[in-house]
Amino acid sequence: MQEKDKEKREPDRLDQEDTENSGTTQKESDSFLVLEENSEVPLSDTSKWNFTELEKVLEEQGELAHDETEVDSKVEETSSILEETKQEMELQDIKQEPKESEVDEDSFLQNLHQETRSTQLMNEEEQIGSEKEEDSSAKNLDPEKKSAKKTKKWFVSVLAFLFVLGAVYLWVTQDASNNPRASEEKTKVPPQKMTLTAKGKSFELDLRTIGYDGKDATKIDQKKLTAWLDDVKQQVDIPMKNASQKKVGTPITPEQTGSVVDVETVQEWLTDIKSLVNQTKELPFITVEPQVTTKDVEKASNKLVGSFKTTFDPGNENRTINIKKSSETIDGLVLLPGEEFSFNKVVGERTVARGYKKAGVIVKGELAEDIGGGICQVSSTLYNSVDRAKVQITRRISHSKEVPYVPPGRDATVSWGGPDFRFKNNYNKPMVIRITVSGGTIQINTYTAPGAERGKIPSLPPEKFSKSTDIGAKSDEDNPKKETKTP
Repeated sequence: MQEKDKEKREPDRLDQEDTENSGTTQKESDSFLVLEENSEVPLSDTSKWNFTELEKVLEEQGELAHDETEVDSKVEETSSILEETKQEMELQDIKQEPKESEVDEDSFLQNLHQETRSTQLMNEEEQIGSEKEEDSSAKNLDPEKKSAKKTKKWFVSVLAFLFVLGAVYLWVTQDASNNPRASEEKTKVPPQKMTLTAKGKSFELDLRTIGYDGKDATKIDQKKLTAWLDDVKQQVDIPMKNASQKKVGTPITPEQTGSVVDVETVQEWLTDIKSLVNQTKELPFITVEPQVTTKDVEKASNKLVGSFKTTFDPGNENRTINIKKSSETIDGLVLLPGEEFSFNKVVGERTVARGYKKAGVIVKGELAEDIGGGICQVSSTLYNSVDRAKVQITRRISHSKEVPYVPPGRDATVSWGGPDFRFKNNYNKPMVIRITVSGGTIQINTYTAPGAERGKIPSLPPEKFSKSTDIGAKSDEDNPKKETKTP
């Protein structure tokens, strides 16, 4: 018994001595279990184990290890977040601080968020540091104290979050109350509708969408208003149509009486826009009678008003072909009152594929060969014929050199993409152009219907509410300098 007690009191010395002995003796005397203070039980002697005390010790040691691991991970995570926040703040310090007048809602919220985040991180670091210091003695704390401590921390965190949320809400609401745009949105303009009806259809426009505030009519976007009215007009108009015919001998399209919106009356309404607000108005219409009837078209070749004749050499085969081909295109053409004739538009491009040949032309005062040579004699003969009919000449250019088939200054040169010859029918009845090419002669006669008068074309009501911006811009074909070839 004395030897066993001696082994218990002096385990270190026995361990050193047993090292020189067998391995079996070393294992049996090397391990002890401490159950209470100044009480040791060898692990090999299981009969003396106190299992209740053992479970308590192991549970406290495991819980302590778990708490230490968790604290270490929180410290590392918080250190990493603080380092990133510090780098972001350093980068922001490098940038130039914005002016006070330029600080907006986003920058304010961002700064507030960063300050709150930094404060929270610092608090978390202090809390975690204190937790690490206190965890060493955590196993001796009472479970109720631990629970109370955790509840206190959670309560403080919730209060901090609610404080930040309340500050943000107060700032946003105050900013909105001071913002004029937000005030305008709160004070909504009541409905400002204009309703028009026509032929069983109804059209409604909210004037607020085009700038009307219910008081000042000058704020209305006139372009948007007239565009809406033009769209309404297009849907309800029945346009007037004159009787027409492309060429003598082709079918005649009969006339049609028109019924169109009275633009001038509606424009008078718009001078007092308040009288139209939230009211329904029936659109006024005008009946428009056709200017040209089927009988007018049928009689358009009965009255001769202009005639002219020129001669050419029929032995020049290519030139003769070009003269006949262009004349066939024009012969029998019917022009309605106010309609404009364009030689280039009617005859079209002169190409080999369309049957035109190379013949003599004038280029910068010199004779040359080119496709379509000879057609300028047709345009010049036509000019003299319609000029005798006293129509309105709208475009004519002379050659750069005198030509033998008309008197000096009485020619009209044409070229595709260059000079053009144009005139307008200023009679109140249709006109007909007839061309005869026989042997070496070109005869062009201009006709109209009996009773026709020049300058008697009645005006038509406006087609649109919006004013046309087309001021007659010239096309490339009106530029005499672009093309110098004059056949």
